[in-house]
Amino acid sequence: MRGHKAWGLVSVLAAIWVALHRVSNPGLMADSDTMGILAAINREKNPWKWFVGDWPIENHFYRPISSLVFEMDNAFWPGSALGFGWTNAILVGLCVVLLGWFASELTRSRVVGALTAVTFCTMMLMPYWVGGLLPYLGYLLTAVGLYFVIRNRNWDWRVILAAIAPLYLWTVFFASDGEIFGRTVGWIPGRTATTMGVFALASLGAYARFVRLHSEVRESAAPAAIDLPATRMSKQEARSGNPWWWFGLAAVCMLFALGSYEQAMMLPALFFLVAIFGAVSGFRPRFGIQVLFWGLLIGYIVMRVQIIPPAMSGYQKQQYRTGIGAALSMGGYVFPTLAPLRSSWIQISLSAIALLVSGFWMPILTFVGNVGAWVSAGKGWRQPAIAVVMAGVAFLPMAFLKNFGHYHFFPHAFSALAAGFRLIDRTVRSGFAASMSQSAASSSMKVLVSSPAALAASGWI
Repeated sequence: MRGHKAWGLVSVLAAIWVALHRVSNPGLMADSDTMGILAAINREKNPWKWFVGDWPIENHFYRPISSLVFEMDNAFWPGSALGFGWTNAILVGLCVVLLGWFASELTRSRVVGALTAVTFCTMMLMPYWVGGLLPYLGYLLTAVGLYFVIRNRNWDWRVILAAIAPLYLWTVFFASDGEIFGRTVGWIPGRTATTMGVFALASLGAYARFVRLHSEVRESAAPAAIDLPATRMSKQEARSGNPWWWFGLAAVCMLFALGSYEQAMMLPALFFLVAIFGAVSGFRPRFGIQVLFWGLLIGYIVMRVQIIPPAMSGYQKQQYRTGIGAALSMGGYVFPTLAPLRSSWIQISLSAIALLVSGFWMPILTFVGNVGAWVSAGKGWRQPAIAVVMAGVAFLPMAFLKNFGHYHFFPHAFSALAAGFRLIDRTVRSGFAASMSQSAASSSMKVLVSSPAALAASGWI
């Protein structure tokens, strides 16, 4: 089996891994939204109705594609929690595979694609395995890093910050607390977000491939001493095929994503960031052709206003929020320590006794870990930073709604991308450079300290 097929198989196995956690509890069918959707479907008996009007529960959302997924389940296994649960799990599994493909196209590395897929699955499932023990893993990794700092008497402030970075990684990387899994695999209406995810990730993967095939390549810089030798698995340099086919596929999948869930409105902005990523990675993308994507978005908005009343429904008014809640949710993607630091500030403003409570100090240490993560990224900070911005952009329209786990499904895919990219690009290269230039003891310290820091530098999740 060729190398790239083997790494592609890893993404498929990761998808199967998460899909096997499917939920079949009969309570799945007792959810009020699910019952309302299925009641409308059984009453109307006209799947095409959702293309010319509100979706089944009529709260002013245009979701014909997601509605068809409900129609499909209702036709194949009506009332079956097992059947509906499998559909939810398969949709998430497809997103995992497509995320791995998108990551490999974007970074030109099959290995990064596989790591991104595995990371995304781990994000969803890890809280179920370790539960309350999760934060202590961060403390343990930080203690290991500080041990090597003290043992080697290396008091460089950058090394100390890098040693604290794992605390940031473990307290924020798995911050979902299982909510993403519960609201996508374990909640039937959450398939609106995952159906969109399937088409959105396919669209992004197709556009990333178009950028790679259609863009001019800047002259490569001379290889540095820490560069790993190129292998047939590490880069995708082939430029065969018609790139415009991929551009057309990206546009078509974008339309299907828009018909699935409103979060897809951020796709044109994400296409722009994909092109920026390509520019940072050595390509010269043609940004002007992205006008088509913005034109499709404008056309969708005009059509939607004609079909769906522009006034907010009662449900939308109930879910809408502004102020500090929206700011903290959005800041949690761009600046993940914002909410914890605010909590520490509130504690100390109420009483100085907060200084004696670990809950006051941990957000501060997490902030130091945040700083250490980006400091340890060094010159390789741009790609993970772009991925973090992608996550924030993907979450933007949901920041103004009350917080639910499935809102974070799509944004966290980009956080997983950042982590997968840094795992390869920074951790392996740092360890390789250390092993080539330092003694064995020093190399071990560098790998153990810089690797967790590099993981944290990959972006918060």
